[in-house]
Amino acid sequence: MVEQSKKFVCIQIDCDQDQDTPEKYHVEGYPTVLFLRSNGEVIEELGSRDADEMAAQFERIAKDYEEK
Repeated sequence: MVEQSKKFVCIQIDCDQDQDTPEKYHVEGYPTVLFLRSNGEVIEELGSRDADEMAAQFERIAKDYEEK
């Protein structure tokens, strides 16, 4: 999972300070993990907190949505 995660930039948003971002992305609960393109378009939400399933999702997204 470490190798897959190197292809992503993680950003933590303090939703108490920034209320616009959760509203923009329709966040209803915390923590919410979203995968976004560089233009802010949502690719998908994290599907599982299981390490193997997360790694597979990271790998698939990195492969399918790699910006050229």
